Amino acid sequence: MSTIVATCPRCGTRHQTLDVYADIFRGSNLDWRTHHEALCKCRYCHSGCVLEIRLTNHRVANEFITDNSIAAYKGAANDFFEVLRPITLRDSDGAPTPELVPEPIANVFREGASSYVAACYNAAGAMFRLALDMATKSLLPQDLDGANGGPNRQQRTRLKDRLDWLFESGILPRDLEPLAECIREDGNDGAHDGTLSDADAADLLDFATALLQRVYTEPGRIREAQERREARRRDPDAA
Repeated sequence: MSTIVATCPRCGTRHQTLDVYADIFRGSNLDWRTHHEALCKCRYCHSGCVLEIRLTNHRVANEFITDNSIAAYKGAANDFFEVLRPITLRDSDGAPTPELVPEPIANVFREGASSYVAACYNAAGAMFRLALDMATKSLLPQDLDGANGGPNRQQRTRLKDRLDWLFESGILPRDLEPLAECIREDGNDGAHDGTLSDADAADLLDFATALLQRVYTEPGRIREAQERREARRRDPDAA
């Protein structure tokens, strides 16, 4: 059986020896730097954990390209591997982030999705609201104010009022409006008082997903198709 020295993610003991009971080969990059997920047991707290580890020595790359190749090694895996992090609930296949969403908004959405998978519904709801807030602010006209047909100060600052204005102005399609019922008056949907349930967070997830797809994914796909079309016209031999 192989061992690996690392900080135990269960008890927090640093430089602790963990026994490697099994490992799964997850692929490689740079043609040799293999990644594995190793099932380990801490010798101090006797708890199990799964660690993501990565090969650091290209000379032995061919020896670690199958499942359980690390567990079969008779020695310390630190000879050839570094520990990247423990595998946690954030690695669960939760809600996929809609495509072509700007990275700052995508990061917030992913944080919400990770929180939802971990049953942290208040945190998830707060992140989904933030993603919606960021996305809808970008839709507001900057050259119009309330006196000239644009949104007023309250509609620019409050998510619920902003959504109402965007629907009424036709900037957001009306078929999304029923999903927006999960966004009630600020402070009354549980996001601020810590009372969000699984269903509440799921409603926010559904609405955030649908809105981000409409605002970014669908226009982005049309734009990419148009770019491919223009490229074909410039070069008829292009794929």
